[in-house]
Amino acid sequence: MAASRYLVPEDCGRAHCLASIAPGELPTERLIFPAGDFVTTKGTFLFDAEAAAAVMADWNEWTGGLPQKGSSDYEHDQSKDNIPGHLKLDSSSYDLEVRDGALWTVNIRWTDLAAGMIERREKRFTSPWWLYEKASKRIIRYINFGLVSMPATIAQPELIAGAAASRSFAQVPDLFAGYASVTASAAVETKPEPSAAATAAPTAAPTVAPTTTTTPQGETATMTMKPDYKDPGFKPTQHGWDLRDMTSSALYNMQCSVRLHNEVPMLAAAMGLPKHVEHLAEHVAHCAAAMVHHMVMGDEMPMDMDTDASKLPAEVAAKVNAAIAACKAVKIGAAKGSRAAAADTASALASAQAETAAAKEALVAAKAETAAALAGKVAAEKAADQVKYDDLIEKNRSKITKGAQEAWVRANVIAKPASNGKPAMTASEALAEYIAGAKPVAVSGQHQQGSAGIATAHQSAEDRQKIIQDVELPAATLAAWVETGGGPQRLFNLQEQEAKRLGLVS
Repeated sequence: MAASRYLVPEDCGRAHCLASIAPGELPTERLIFPAGDFVTTKGTFLFDAEAAAAVMADWNEWTGGLPQKGSSDYEHDQSKDNIPGHLKLDSSSYDLEVRDGALWTVNIRWTDLAAGMIERREKRFTSPWWLYEKASKRIIRYINFGLVSMPATIAQPELIAGAAASRSFAQVPDLFAGYASVTASAAVETKPEPSAAATAAPTAAPTVAPTTTTTPQGETATMTMKPDYKDPGFKPTQHGWDLRDMTSSALYNMQCSVRLHNEVPMLAAAMGLPKHVEHLAEHVAHCAAAMVHHMVMGDEMPMDMDTDASKLPAEVAAKVNAAIAACKAVKIGAAKGSRAAAADTASALASAQAETAAAKEALVAAKAETAAALAGKVAAEKAADQVKYDDLIEKNRSKITKGAQEAWVRANVIAKPASNGKPAMTASEALAEYIAGAKPVAVSGQHQQGSAGIATAHQSAEDRQKIIQDVELPAATLAAWVETGGGPQRLFNLQEQEAKRLGLVS
């Protein structure tokens, strides 16, 4: 357990739970977590035996086993960092107790401020704060509850009933009176009223007769609708979701109503739940009929809930069981359709993958052919350029002579890539550029004995100096000359060495 009970705010959930409070009394008990799964606007959470053990162990460790150590606040102030500590006021002290698998706050002692707010109906609801396991949604720690104005639980009873809220449920008009009767054949049915024994309870309230409508001819009839399951305006994306949500909510409400009927008889009698359940069961059955046609029910439908209709009147129980069976049948059909669609998708995917593999092989072959053709083209271009290169050398014997000079030209005048804004040049193009700037080489018919060069035996000092000054040095030699300090005399010496190497001077 964490050292602080208020750490890990991202892991804490807030929800509100039901607790019946007698009108005009300040509550001394409040249900925090019902046993099993419970639904809030923050999601569905689990309070089971393991959760109860973890919560109580943490609670006893924190309180030290002392009574009324629980501390409630206002609007979850304890969880807010922007409120200074001296403004975070307590609204009550209490004990914590596990009762029939549910978690309760008991022996609640409200502060005078909180009591006044509750009596004046300024704060009418409660909201617990807890931590839970993200994977299982199981409660692992209860921290406190807040006195709040807006609970997350739908239809949470107020802490204390006011004048308007203290009226009997029997005084509220029956919202389901005149409920439309819809069948697959669009026949009008008159629904029988639940028997007195079916709704009897210690404080049973009188039932309200169904509302009827009068036709222009004065005939009394129930409201009717004719379903059109082949409506061409049906949109699977929009209307499908609407239909699924209707079915899910109606089914869940029916199951909640059945559970309340079985467990809270006084409340069930006041609300007229048997009749309410009957109408909901009919509605669920109609939704299921539409689902059969459109097959839009998903796995998120709450089909995992047990619905014990045995305590309902026989005719109502039969409708509940039929509605559950219809939903299950639809879900099974939807699952089969999903599996068939998945099989078709897998087959189409396999075919597409095979086609893709064949296309890849064809692409590889095409790339290989293209590469071979490109290599052949490059080789042909190089061969053609070499012919041009050799022809240029033959035509410029006055500038490029056989021997050392020709060897230097062939080694140094080669193809050039594009650089500094200049386009790329082939070897023959580079040679033509070199020849354009080269000077003719003086050649004598008489060469020195054993010389591999072209120096004459009778060069004047002036001719010799001019030949040396016209010698082009390799780029590496020039770079070394610059790096070592340059100088005209060293440049001349380097040119003289190169002229001797080429056989231009003796």
